[in-house]
Amino acid sequence: MTVRDEYGSREIPDERWLHDAGVHGWVVVTKDERIRRRPREKSAFLKAKARVVCLTPGGLTMAEQVACFRDHLETIEQWWDKPGPWLLVLRRGGVEELFW
Repeated sequence: MTVRDEYGSREIPDERWLHDAGVHGWVVVTKDERIRRRPREKSAFLKAKARVVCLTPGGLTMAEQVACFRDHLETIEQWWDKPGPWLLVLRRGGVEELFW
């Protein structure tokens, strides 16, 4: 499911979908790692106890994105059922695991 599938638009404030993700227990996959730095988004993320997998950098090709997920699948699986809030930042060279 995508943001557009759920809301009918891609123009949804991050605070709203982060809240909804926490309420519904979704694991979110995004390319926007700035949610951990912007105060309102970080606050929404923490309050919702969201679980987020973030793929960076944002300009990866589809093949590079798939390879990055494949390379880090074991780590993602280790986190998948853990309660939030947590955020995994996937990069070609490794995974940064953030939790509060």
